[in-house]
This record gives sequence, C-alpha cells and structure tokens, in this order.
Amino acid sequence: MRKKLKNNIMRFAFLLLWAVLLFVVLWGGQMTAPQAYAESTSYSDVLDDLRKDENFSPSTYPTVANDYSLQVIQIAESTNKELFVYVYQPCQSAYPLTATHINMSLSDKVGGIVVDGETVAGSDTSKLYELTLLNSSGVFVKYKVEGLTVSGDIVRYYTISAIYRDYIEGIDPGTGNDNTKTSRAFAVGKQFAAMTTESGVVYSCKYIDFMVIKDPFVDFLAYGTYDGFDLIFGNVDYTDIHYIAFTPDRQIDTLKEADVTYTTQDYTLNADGPDTGYTYGKKSEPQFKTLTGEEKVGVDGYAEYTWKSIYTSRDFMATTTLTGDAKTQVENSEFVLVFLATKCKEQSLTDLMQGHYKRVTGTKVSDVSILRLMFETDGVTYNLGVVMDRQEGDDIAGNKPEYNDGSCVDGFMTAIMIIALLILFIILWPVLPYIAKAVVWVISLPFKAIKAIVKAVKKKKPKDTGQTVSKTAKAPQPKVIKATQNKTSAEKPKGKNKR
Repeated sequence: MRKKLKNNIMRFAFLLLWAVLLFVVLWGGQMTAPQAYAESTSYSDVLDDLRKDENFSPSTYPTVANDYSLQVIQIAESTNKELFVYVYQPCQSAYPLTATHINMSLSDKVGGIVVDGETVAGSDTSKLYELTLLNSSGVFVKYKVEGLTVSGDIVRYYTISAIYRDYIEGIDPGTGNDNTKTSRAFAVGKQFAAMTTESGVVYSCKYIDFMVIKDPFVDFLAYGTYDGFDLIFGNVDYTDIHYIAFTPDRQIDTLKEADVTYTTQDYTLNADGPDTGYTYGKKSEPQFKTLTGEEKVGVDGYAEYTWKSIYTSRDFMATTTLTGDAKTQVENSEFVLVFLATKCKEQSLTDLMQGHYKRVTGTKVSDVSILRLMFETDGVTYNLGVVMDRQEGDDIAGNKPEYNDGSCVDGFMTAIMIIALLILFIILWPVLPYIAKAVVWVISLPFKAIKAIVKAVKKKKPKDTGQTVSKTAKAPQPKVIKATQNKTSAEKPKGKNKR
C-alpha cells in the first residue's frame, strides 16, 4: 500500500513539473524578471523645442561644412528648474562639434552702459558655466547648463557674451606667441529674459554690447627665497606671480574691474635622470576672481615684491624685469591683470637608482580667460562681457628667476653668516692645529686597524706537522764566514796603541 502511494506521489510531481515547463514555453515571452532601473530624465528633441516658436524656420540655418563656429539661437527653462541652450553649429553634419562652456551673467547690468548712481554688485559679474550635450538634429544641438538652478524671480536674465568649444589644431588660429590655446570662444552678445506670467513663461531676447580681447598673453614671474643652507644643498622656494597682458578692441581710459577664470593643477618635474618629465595631478574646476585693483598679490614676507591686480602695461613693466617674448608681448599690450600667486619648490636630490638629479614641484595654471571688464571711457562707465579664448602660458618665467633680486633681507642674512664664520675662524685659530690632528687621527683609525690586522696575519706561522717540506720550500743554508785576505785574527793595525 505504501509503495503504491509513493509511486502515485512521484507520478503527480512528474506531471506537475511538465505542466510548469509547458507554461514557461508557451507564456515565457510575456514574462520578465523584476529589474531595477536607475533614475533618468528624458529630454525632448531639439527640433521639437525650436518649432514651438512660430518664427523659427530650419531653412534659415544651412549646413556649411567648413564653418566651425557655434551660434546660440535660443534658451529655455524646464519645469525642473534647468536651463537649456540651443545652438546652431553649421558644420555639425560633416564635422561634429561639442560646446563646452558659456560665459554668462544672471544680471541685466552686463552688456552696456552703467547708469550714473547705479550700483554694480557681485551678482552682476560673469561666470563660466559648463555645458552638457543632450541631443542634436542636423545642425541644431541642445545643451543643458550645469551648476545653475532657475531662480524664483518673476523676471530672470541670462546675459550670454560667449560660447566655447575645444581648440582644434590646424583649423583655429594660434596665439602668435609662446602660449597654447585650450578653448576657442565665439561671440554671442545676447541677453535673454524669461518672465513668468499667468499663461506661462514668456521669453524675449535683445542684442547687447561686448568686448573682444586682442592678442592676450598669459605668463608668470618667478621669485625665489632661500638661506645659506638652501644654497649649499641646492634647494630654492619660489613664488610664481601669474598675470594676463592684453589689448581691448576699443579705447579704455580707466580699467575699474575684471572677471577672470582659470584652472590649477599640481605637477612634479624631474628635470634630469632616468624618469625625466612632468607628472600632473587632477585639474581643478574653473576658478573665478573679480579684480578691482585693490587686491594684493605677492611673495610672503617681502613687501617689495607685491603687486596690485590691475595695471597699465607701462606701469607693470616698471615693477619687474622681463625678458624674451614676455618683454615683447607686455610692451605691445595696454593692460595687465595680476590674479594669482602659487608656490614652487626646486630641490637637488640623490637616489641610488637615479643618482643626482633636480626635482621641481609646483602648480600649473591654465584655461585662463577674461570674462568681463568694467571701465571708463570719455567719462562714461561700461560693464561688458568679454570674448577671449582660454589659454595657458609656457613653463618659463617671464623674468629671470631671481632670488628676490638682491633683497635687503637676504643680503643682510648672508652678511651675518659670513661674519659669523670669520669670527669663529679667528677664535679657533690657536687650537686649529690640534683640531686638525684630532680629525686626521679619527679618520686614520680605521686604516690603522686594518694595517694591524694584516700585519698580524703575516706574522702568524704554520704549526710543525712533521710532514716533508715541499719542493718549493727552501732548506736553511749554513752561514759561511769568509776570512779577510792576507789578514789574521791576531794582526793589528799599524801605529801607536791608544788607551
């Protein structure tokens, strides 16, 4: 009975298994395993967005294969408080490009004349915003502005002076000096306004004034600080003073303010040896500074090596001694902005693998650009966004690397050390011979010990074992006493005997 029950249970299990397999085969295409999806945002197509404007006509924007420019045509806000930028890129179908940044202010006070009595606050400055490509269609590309959240103001301004992409070697013009371009800037000169109304957000746009920078030159000055021991061991601490020399595309009587951007990156240079070359750390996010001429940039502890942040080129030339291309470029410029000081260290090192070599550690400053200038011309004050390529200088200081150019502090310290050594020499003069003998005695001790050990080893004789003397050993020879010819032992010299 039990055996029959067991067989029935096995048959039932077998039939159930076949039923499950048959169900999976017939309905498996409609079944899916549970899956986890990352949160993602779906963005509308660039052309669908642009066609919402009744005045938009795609035929107005033809494909031009050899036009590598970027042209901003519209902006839009999203319900998630994001900002989109729509760009016409003529060569996009033949040569795809990607915009990287825009120079934008969230104020309506950039791009024209500053009215008498009107205050230009910190919020009226310009900033570099990163762009993320969302989608494209033909020559039209849609980007999202990173690092920006749409404000809750009823009217919101987006004043765009320039848009950037990566520099293309062989297509874009070079610097004409020892600088290297990292990004190419294209003028926009548009101020968009977004107004929240009962029926939704209404957009408007107007053209604004802007300034183009001609022949910018990015460089640095190097000033070293040291003491006597540093010179002995070949170590020098430097302060690098970074500046931009430039010429505007219009007359400026007085330069009042400037917004600059740059990135920094730590580096190590082995100047010689097997591992010669640069090693770089991670590049920083774009940094920003508003210069008013009141800021001080200089070498710590040396008041004579301190600069203001805004100069005419002539006044700047009077503060330092420039050489080579730096001298030529600054002389041919109209203004200089001094915006940053960084530390640099030069060391002479010795390694078992590399031997003697020089190592330099410091900070590379790159992606430098001017974003905005406020200035006065003929009694009128202007606050304009700027169009300037981002670029970097070479790794050679524009001045001869100086040790504070004979700073009185360093000269005094050196004089004290020399005098102290002379006084010590005079005091020790009577005992210098004894000191010299003591030094020689101490140095010679190891050599004397080695000599004594060698001498003891040589004096040590082998023990008598009774073995036959080897053929190479010589037997002792009898001593022969030769008699003096024609003389006897009793013979005495002639002459008188002396007592």
